[in-house]
Amino acid sequence: MKEKTIFKYPEEASRFYRNMGYVFWRLGKLEESLKMYSSSLKRAKTDRQVNYVMKLYLDIGNLFSYKGEMSKAREYYLNGLRIIEAQGNIYDEIRVHNNIADSYLREGKFKEAFEASKKAVELSKHYGFKMAWPYVTHLEVLARLGEEREFLKHLKEMESYLPGFDVESSPDVKYGKALLLLSTGEKLEGEKREEILRKAEDILIEACNGFDEKGFFYEKALALTTLGELFIMEGKEDKAREVLLEAMRYFQGYSNQYMIKKIEEMLMGLNH
Repeated sequence: MKEKTIFKYPEEASRFYRNMGYVFWRLGKLEESLKMYSSSLKRAKTDRQVNYVMKLYLDIGNLFSYKGEMSKAREYYLNGLRIIEAQGNIYDEIRVHNNIADSYLREGKFKEAFEASKKAVELSKHYGFKMAWPYVTHLEVLARLGEEREFLKHLKEMESYLPGFDVESSPDVKYGKALLLLSTGEKLEGEKREEILRKAEDILIEACNGFDEKGFFYEKALALTTLGELFIMEGKEDKAREVLLEAMRYFQGYSNQYMIKKIEEMLMGLNH
């Protein structure tokens, strides 16, 4: 007897699995989400839905990025990029370069992140796209590299180029500013170092609150981890432990073993 199907059209199966994957993702059930996205990708390939295959490569890449498996994330991003370039889809090409930059950032590979984020910004400018996210990613890269002059120049460009984007209230910009101060403070000693670290601390707390208000909990967890690092530099170990444990709870929800391990190592280095 021929097996019945609930799907009338070929694309319905892939869309169903993708939607279920998104639901599981929002519930924090990343392993179940990955299974659904993988089923969606398999079906999309079978049905030769090229554009849908491309979107799923990016979805799964993002999922692996949340899980902290950055090399795996880049593998999927690059598979998607091949289709994107063949189709001439500039918007998604910008997305891929931005996401690759972010994956390198999380691994501390700042030079590689610079090349990818620079490419995303250049494409945005050339084709007139006004999305904030490639500019925000590049801003963080410049902060991580300690490039103060380029950071301020890029921030000024964001103000003039992105209509409606408030650089003063943006938690992403605040996070970038705090990272730049940290890069500067690490090179100093004495009262000047303490002054810069205190300023970075205040801005980081504002960034954490801003991410929380917007519901950007992954970004909040990253900022909390940085705040924990800062508290350790300041010798405030009790405060460091408090914020690192909070960040840990977020990353456990994302099953992000990379960041969980990083935080565990930081906690082990604290006095008990």
